[in-house]
Amino acid sequence: MSNAENNNDIRKEEILAKSRSEKKDEGEEYASLKGRKIGEVLGFYIMGLILVVLSIAIGQISTAWALLALAAAFSLGHDFTKYRFTKKARYMVDVVACIFGMLLATFAFLDYALEWHHIHEFLKMLRWW
Repeated sequence: MSNAENNNDIRKEEILAKSRSEKKDEGEEYASLKGRKIGEVLGFYIMGLILVVLSIAIGQISTAWALLALAAAFSLGHDFTKYRFTKKARYMVDVVACIFGMLLATFAFLDYALEWHHIHEFLKMLRWW
């Protein structure tokens, strides 16, 4: 065995020893990340959609709008983080859409919850009109 091969074997052993000492299980990390992504979709969005439908069915329109605003805010945080790390324009488009959706849903929530029903009444209340 040559000296270079021997050095490579020693280096591989050092790397393996360091990896083992960190007690980091990549399989477990992958499973955790995958579980979080699935939980995000199933736990948050699907349950949120069910709650929105139920809120509408029982006449709680303001609750449905509040849930939609919450979902938009959650998506905003998720998409902004992706944009921040990747700098892909696609995520910035998502961020803008989420901001728009969040604001729209928030104003709709306030409209139903406070029974404004007209934007000019809202603007008068804020003394903008």
